[in-house]
Amino acid sequence: MIEHSTLTSRSSKKFDVATTIMVGLILFQTSPLMAQTPDYGRPAQEPGPLYHHASTIDQGYLDGWAAVNRSIGQARYNSALAARHYQAAYEHALDNALRKVDFYYGRKTMRRQYEEKHRRPQLTLKRILQHNKMRTPDRLTPQQFSESTRRLYWPPALSGDIFTTERDRLDQLFADRTPTNSGRGSSNLRQIAQSVERLTELLGQRVRSGEIDAQEFCAANRFLRSVRYEAHFTSRDFGLAAK
Repeated sequence: MIEHSTLTSRSSKKFDVATTIMVGLILFQTSPLMAQTPDYGRPAQEPGPLYHHASTIDQGYLDGWAAVNRSIGQARYNSALAARHYQAAYEHALDNALRKVDFYYGRKTMRRQYEEKHRRPQLTLKRILQHNKMRTPDRLTPQQFSESTRRLYWPPALSGDIFTTERDRLDQLFADRTPTNSGRGSSNLRQIAQSVERLTELLGQRVRSGEIDAQEFCAANRFLRSVRYEAHFTSRDFGLAAK
């Protein structure tokens, strides 16, 4: 019995010592000193994305101010970067505006140069008179009209039967010309102009049908224009007035 009690007492003491050591380890692990001492038994790790709290109040205070200052710095950096981008965009906008102005006035200059290059020369009184002289037909030559007999000599292109009626009418109108019924404002001039107009239409029909060629048409047309122009002069001016 004595030995059993002795064994029981020793076992109880061993349990108390083990319990005391376990409690001491637990308290040591949870103490502030242990919280600030790194665990050399594990590799150091960065705080994860979910960082809950600092180990002390001072550290949390300082971490908070550090985060505030870091946010302020980041905001200033972003503002400076945005201002830099805005300035670059503004410079590009100014450059585009200048290019637009240069293109607009460059195109106007090119247009003005083109117009000046292809512009017709300004008409002067001398050029107008020369132009009118070129457009004015010639008077009938002695080979086309006899002043003494008042007879017209028709070109071959106007000798066809289709022209007979108007050709005979013009022969008669020229034969009937008098100093009082000839020249500008006379009925004789109006009637001759009408007959010349009808002959010109018939001449155009012949050239369109291929009965006469272009060269014959031009010669006959010049003759008819001269006949009409000759009728602008009075009979007493035949052979005296010059173009």
